[in-house]
Amino acid sequence: MSQYLPAPEGDPSTGVAPGGLENQYLRKASGINYDTEWADVPVASGGTGTVTSVATGTGLTGGPIVTTGTVALANTAVTPGSYTNTSITVDAQGRLTAASDGSGVSPSMMFYRLNSNLVGANANTAQLIFGVGVTLEASTVYAYQLILAFVKTAGTTSHSFFVGFDGGTATFNNFVANSSSSSIQAAPPTNNNAALGNTYVGVTNSTAEFAHLAGIGGPTRTLFFQFFGTFSVANGGTFIPRYRMSTAPGGAYSTLAGSYIAIWPIGAAGANTSVGPWA
Repeated sequence: MSQYLPAPEGDPSTGVAPGGLENQYLRKASGINYDTEWADVPVASGGTGTVTSVATGTGLTGGPIVTTGTVALANTAVTPGSYTNTSITVDAQGRLTAASDGSGVSPSMMFYRLNSNLVGANANTAQLIFGVGVTLEASTVYAYQLILAFVKTAGTTSHSFFVGFDGGTATFNNFVANSSSSSIQAAPPTNNNAALGNTYVGVTNSTAEFAHLAGIGGPTRTLFFQFFGTFSVANGGTFIPRYRMSTAPGGAYSTLAGSYIAIWPIGAAGANTSVGPWA
């Protein structure tokens, strides 16, 4: 009950409590008519304080809000839609700030293709097929494929032509290679020329010159090689495809434009590689 006597019922003016502070309100103090008192406005649970402005940080729009407003996500430069083998850029707030279609190969695939002929040397030392190599991860199983073409237009010294992957620092637990090769005594064909060929299939821990053509003579020669298989890397390092002639043939070979190599990881070394519901 309030600290003053209620006014007689029917006389509301005498029931108003005296005093009161700014921002207080008048409320009924009891069930007796005109029994009132001044009270503070209830404060919602959770704390006290006054918010005068709400700002919006990176990636948000709408602020600062001082009365009412709407906070929304800001648009980025990314065009809405679907992307293939997407290449993306993510900022510190986790937003996609750039997106584009990828190259059309698996993101984990390492692929290299010559766009123009790569001229070699008239020598019997090892030469890089593509002019570059790639770094392989340790304890990883890879699958690979190569399509290679070489051509020379000068020199008649008989020689053998070797291809191998022994130019890098990576070491291997095992290496399976299936290779087919052929040679024609002509410039690169534009139709189905007949060719003499050899086929090699082997399992080895060495990558040294395991495919070759022998007894090559004549000034103009085009050589073709196709490789596919798998290998298990022991120690990671560089992987560099190379070729070598048994003797300098009198004219340099060029690796032809369109020759390519593809390497992609398929599992961890040291166990069977299984992708899919094998049982």
